[in-house]
This record gives sequence, structure tokens and C-alpha cells, in this order.
Amino acid sequence: AGRLAMAFVFASAISFFEPVVLAQLPQARLSSVSRPGVRAGETAEVSLRGSDLEGVTQLWFDHPALTAVHVKDLVFRVSAGPDAPLGHHDLRAIGTYGVSNPRAFLVGDRPESIEAEPNNSPEKAGTIAVNTVMNGEINGGADVDCFALEGKKGQRLFLDLEAERIDSRLDATIRVLSPSGTELAESRDVFGLDPFLDVTLPADGRIVIKVHDAIYAGSTDHVYRLTVHDGPHLDAILPAAAHPGSPTTFTVIGRGLGVGASADPSLKSEGCALERLSLPIAVRDAVLLVPDALGPARSFVPPSAAAFRQGVDFRQVRIGASGALPVVSN
Repeated sequence: AGRLAMAFVFASAISFFEPVVLAQLPQARLSSVSRPGVRAGETAEVSLRGSDLEGVTQLWFDHPALTAVHVKDLVFRVSAGPDAPLGHHDLRAIGTYGVSNPRAFLVGDRPESIEAEPNNSPEKAGTIAVNTVMNGEINGGADVDCFALEGKKGQRLFLDLEAERIDSRLDATIRVLSPSGTELAESRDVFGLDPFLDVTLPADGRIVIKVHDAIYAGSTDHVYRLTVHDGPHLDAILPAAAHPGSPTTFTVIGRGLGVGASADPSLKSEGCALERLSLPIAVRDAVLLVPDALGPARSFVPPSAAAFRQGVDFRQVRIGASGALPVVSN
């Protein structure tokens, strides 16, 4: 009985102190990636930020078309194969203290560039082109990133900034300045905390895009991806479900949808006109088949999302990939 009592006391002591011991063990923590995306078929150099990342010499991705080569310290050269599915992927670091938490890493199909400082004022704005992606970060409380492009009167542009959607701490605001320096538009908190702008330019000339944090916070974890394009942009797709193997006619609602789309005066988003486009699509075994004239379909769903989504992603491709909308296969 005495030995049994002693064993019970010993086991109780271990269970009491175990949470404390575990809490003191290092755990690899990935807080951000300096460049949170790359174009399919290309390679980009990225730096990891976080804590307890000692001994990290490998990166793990959720798709074999994404690979990484260790350069030095926490710097890696990431390659996305030409067959890498477009959209969000999981990236994890592997080192001395195990496997880190995931961070979002995107694969796109538009040309990409990296923000270069100093660009804190319209006069020092960096150059950005239509139908490209800019990877940047707001690295200090006073940091404001400015980009400029030559616009044409009547040109319709879509500005989509991803920050919260890629696990960034940035609560971004976008402002667009006219050639005369007046503010044409401002946006925040459209997709969660992320801004989106639909702007029609009033005149020819140099316009400036300003990006900053809503409360002027900043750090190396305040990263973003800014896409400036002229379409397509998808707002909705109806119906949102289809039976596998059954041809279904879907109605895509969006902007800049291209040939075959028709304006619908009854549909507007924040005062901007939307279009409709009908498409025959077949959903077979969770693979979405889109007519060849509209470009390839992408159906990959990252593991982090698989538990919450059953179905596939729909993309209409014209110049670059539109945003993905889920279509459920039931």
C-alpha cells in the first residue's frame, strides 16, 4: 500500500509539472515570409521571420510543384513549377525545434516584382504596371508605399491588396491619386480587413497608388501582395453547387469578364456596375472542366482548407487568373 501511495504521489507530481515543462520547450514559430508569393514557372528568394527557427534548412509545401533550396541562414530560393496550382498554399519551416505553424504562400500567373525603398512619397513612387503583382511590406509606423503608373482616360482598373488573407498583420488602406494630386478613391475592409478598388480613370496621366496601415503600424510581419489589373474580377457564381457528371450552366457575376459578358444595370457593388456571363461547366469527380476558350481550370484545395470545403475552385482566365470562387460538388 505504501509503494502504491508513493507511485500515486510521483505520478501526480509529474502531471502537475508537465504543462510547465512543455511550456518551456522551444517551438518553431513562423510569423511571416518576406515575399509571400511567386509566379508559376519562376523562382524567388524569400526570407523567413519568426522565433526558434534555429537549424531551419528545409521548407515544406502542400504541393510537390513547390520546392525550396536553402541559400543561407533563413534565406531560401523557392521555385513554383509551371504546373503549380494557382492560389493559396501552406508553407512550413523545418528545423531543430520541429515543424513550424503554416503561413500562406501564393502562386500567381502574372508578372511579379518587389517593392523598393525609398517610396514614401508620390515624388519617389516606384513603378507598377497593369496586370502585375507587387510584393511589399509596411516595415515601420511612418512607412507609406507609393506606386505610379501611366493611365488612360476611361481606363477601368481593379486594385486588390492581400494582407489579412495571407496571414499578414497589415490592416491596409489603399488610396489612388489623380495626375493633379487629388484623391480619386480610397478603400479598406472589403475582403475582411483587405481593401479592393474598382476605379475608372478620369484623365490621361500619371496616377499614384498609396498603401499604408490603417493605424500607421508596421513591422517585417506587415507584408502584402498588391495586384493591379483590368479584369477579370469575380464577385459571385450561381448556382454554388453541382452534381458530379452533370453538365451545368453557371452564371458568373463580376467585372471585366470579357467576350460574351453583358452589363446588368440591376447589379452594382459599391456603386460600380457588374456583368453577367453564362458558362456551361461540367463537374466530374471534384474536377471543374471549363471550355478551352476561357483558359485552364484549377481545382487544387490546400490541406488547411480541405476540412472546411468540399468542391473545387472556379477560375475564368483572360489576362492572368481571376479570383477563385468555390463550386461545391454534391
